[in-house]
Amino acid sequence: MRVRTALAGRAADERGAAVLMVGVSLIALMGAAAVAVDLGNLWSSRRRVVVASDAAALAAAADHAVGRDGCEATAGDFVGRNDDTAAMTGCTATAVDATAGYVTVRAETPVDYAFAPVIGVADRTVGAATSAGWGIPSAARGLRPFGLCEDDPAFKAWAASPRGVSAVARVPYTNQPTDCGGAPGNWGIIDLDNTGSVSNADTKEWVVRGYPGSVRPGWVGGDPGAYSNSIDPELGSVRGSRFPIPVFDAVAAAGQNAKFRIVGFVNIELVGWRTTGPEQGRYLDVRFVEMVAAGECCDPGGRDFGLRVVHICEVDPGDGPSRCTS
Repeated sequence: MRVRTALAGRAADERGAAVLMVGVSLIALMGAAAVAVDLGNLWSSRRRVVVASDAAALAAAADHAVGRDGCEATAGDFVGRNDDTAAMTGCTATAVDATAGYVTVRAETPVDYAFAPVIGVADRTVGAATSAGWGIPSAARGLRPFGLCEDDPAFKAWAASPRGVSAVARVPYTNQPTDCGGAPGNWGIIDLDNTGSVSNADTKEWVVRGYPGSVRPGWVGGDPGAYSNSIDPELGSVRGSRFPIPVFDAVAAAGQNAKFRIVGFVNIELVGWRTTGPEQGRYLDVRFVEMVAAGECCDPGGRDFGLRVVHICEVDPGDGPSRCTS
């Protein structure tokens, strides 16, 4: 009997130890699950709220760039569009000067842990802050190849206060000298890729889709071919559209050797055109438009023709978005 009792006691002890080991193992497994699943959930939530604050900051900056209050309605709407569980917790706009500034959007979203509460870790929120700046572009993308002399009377009137939308202006495209200097044999079609020649196929592609590369102020070439009705279908496809074109202040040489000095960019809305008849009578009818376009930000000393670009200048700024002020 004593042997059997001893064996039974030992078995009971072993069962107790096994239960304890299973319990410890379960706690370890729950902890591992909390780390694997809940940290993954935290990372996913953080990623979504960063995307939401990025989108909201860019949208708000685009509004502020053209004189609207992007914090009032746009920012919160874009947070919700990009993460339906997130909410905007703050939005502030700061002007750097009359043509540039930045907006900081803060957002947060709840994180619902699956396993962490078992080990005493409560659900929480995760947040993000994004600052986006606006200003005069240092380079523009999506340009159409129509050069515009800055001394054109209608454009000069616009450039004096480039806000809103102008009345319809007629921009001549002839091979005669302009107020910016003469380029006989050249019609003001700009060689946006600056390769030394512009094919008719290039011109058509750029009219419809815009030049995909970046163009900076400086000297570029021109197209000696006549501004003609060969591009009428392409012009028709973008009638009523708004897009940027380069502005030049000087022309050198003539024909295929002509060079145009780009000093900035302006957005236009294409209203009409004439590409036939006497060359001196060919033109585009346009409205000048204050708006945001694609490009690289920013050029604090750039010419203000009403075109702005926006960019993300800082994510999760600490004491302040220092990279947004220059």
